[in-house]
Amino acid sequence: MNETKFGVTGTTVPAVAPLPFLPMQPEDAVRVLESVFGIEVSEPPARLATERDDTFRVSSRSGDFVLKVAHPDDDRSSIDLQTAALRHASEKDPELPLQRVVPTAAGNWSPAITGKDGQQRVARLLTFLPGSMLRTNKPTPGQLRQCGIVEARLALALADFDHPADGRYMMFDLRHFNDLRAIHPPQSGQLIARVFDWFDEVLSPVAHELPVQVLHMDFGLDNVLVDPGTPEYVCGVLDWGDAVRTWRAADLASGLASQAGVAGPAWQKPAHIIAGYISVNPLTPLEHRMLPGLVAMRIAQRILLAEKLSASLTNNTDYLRRNLELSYQQLRNLDF
Repeated sequence: MNETKFGVTGTTVPAVAPLPFLPMQPEDAVRVLESVFGIEVSEPPARLATERDDTFRVSSRSGDFVLKVAHPDDDRSSIDLQTAALRHASEKDPELPLQRVVPTAAGNWSPAITGKDGQQRVARLLTFLPGSMLRTNKPTPGQLRQCGIVEARLALALADFDHPADGRYMMFDLRHFNDLRAIHPPQSGQLIARVFDWFDEVLSPVAHELPVQVLHMDFGLDNVLVDPGTPEYVCGVLDWGDAVRTWRAADLASGLASQAGVAGPAWQKPAHIIAGYISVNPLTPLEHRMLPGLVAMRIAQRILLAEKLSASLTNNTDYLRRNLELSYQQLRNLDF
């Protein structure tokens, strides 16, 4: 795994900025779709905004799909973990609104392809799920409860899942929150320092008692698809790039962090998600007590990594900083 120093003496953490690579063009995506997956496209694939890979929406005579072509530097075992976790959750709870993985004609779920620059990359083809992003909606209390129910069902579906790579090091894993001290920008000041103090004084002494399992870990505004016209509301959960074995409550915190208020009662919306979650997958008393602080950690983590990544990847700054001001406002308003 690539490592880099972030200007703190004696502190070395895995790099958060991916190495540069030659992005795949739509015409190259067509070639992969036709020659590798046997899909005849009906119109040029449309690029979707992502952090580090190439992702295209695909229209074809056999349906709509999403083609994901991994960054050349991505570890093959980590990609296999994502695919295996998605397939496992779909099999354990077939009614979950999840994409399905489409294999090649030879039955390969994640074939290797060679880019124009000669670099090996892993391709995956997934079914397309219609719906609008949670970010663009204003959910009612009942709809927020449905979000909590789906997140709980997803955690339950993964409860017995394991994989050789599920213990991988992820900077987005809250169990490694302490490592983010190395990229703590001065402008965040006491706002972030307060979260590190809570981590040191409250969470660290009891962290070993929190339940641990493999989890999706990114139930956020851009990864949850919804349909306000249906009682189920949630019609898709996307992006398994952060899947890892970690604290169960950290996964719930990832969903709550996107709904914490920027003014007024910070916990008004998250309370409905929690109610839905525990109606399906009850938390331990310790998880209940740690949850507010874990949400603060998730928001602080989002700030720190967005600041660092956007400074390193200047060609993707708008995408990486899309939640930054919201996150600062949430953390200022949060009590934990």
